[in-house]
Amino acid sequence: MDTWQGSANVHSYECNASGRMRPETLLHWIQDAAEAHASALGFGYGWGREQGLAWVETAVNLRMHRWPAWKETTTFRTWTGIASPVQARRRFELYDAEGILVAEADCLWVLIDMERRRPVPLKRMGRLLPAEECPAVVQNLPDWEPGSEEATEARAFRVTERDIDFNGHVNNASYLVWAIDDLCERRFYGGSLREIHLAFRKETLLHEEIAIVCRMAAGRTRHIVTSGGTVRAEVDLVWQ
Repeated sequence: MDTWQGSANVHSYECNASGRMRPETLLHWIQDAAEAHASALGFGYGWGREQGLAWVETAVNLRMHRWPAWKETTTFRTWTGIASPVQARRRFELYDAEGILVAEADCLWVLIDMERRRPVPLKRMGRLLPAEECPAVVQNLPDWEPGSEEATEARAFRVTERDIDFNGHVNNASYLVWAIDDLCERRFYGGSLREIHLAFRKETLLHEEIAIVCRMAAGRTRHIVTSGGTVRAEVDLVWQ
């Protein structure tokens, strides 16, 4: 198994008012580690541009054991492999200075043709992607039980420039930020965030109008992000 390892300190601008890492910060760390490892293996951002391709994340399943604090030193490791003929899975683990696991994640990625905006088979990569299967460790949440949730009214807003990444669409971390901001607007407090489950259905572009609906149950919230009547992302959060 080819792994990429590194270390990182938690900066003040990556923390919330409690001095703990913001949830979106960890998503950014995972994306940066993925790019560094992919580039080292020969199929990173630069390779994709030459091929007219781009890596797009389609799902994140993340489990937190605790949130790192400001100035804390952490180490991480990441590896990747095949999940299906069109999906690669990336695993990510974050450890504290004592070597204790603090976070683990499974992320699914696809290669898209930048002109057609459509996925392409991973066999187009030749032998660049490790051939072994990469199994999941953080499983999807079970379906909601009928009648268990309290639905809220939709809130609307528009995509701004700060949400857009260099692939020209909304960065995946923005969907999580939108969901958490929406909970703050609704004065929800569920405790500490323990699991993050993101499913990205369709890319979202600058200035598009977004509607977000939240459903709440004991220890769990579910956020459906739509635009123009089409689901763009689903965000499931587990609280403790």
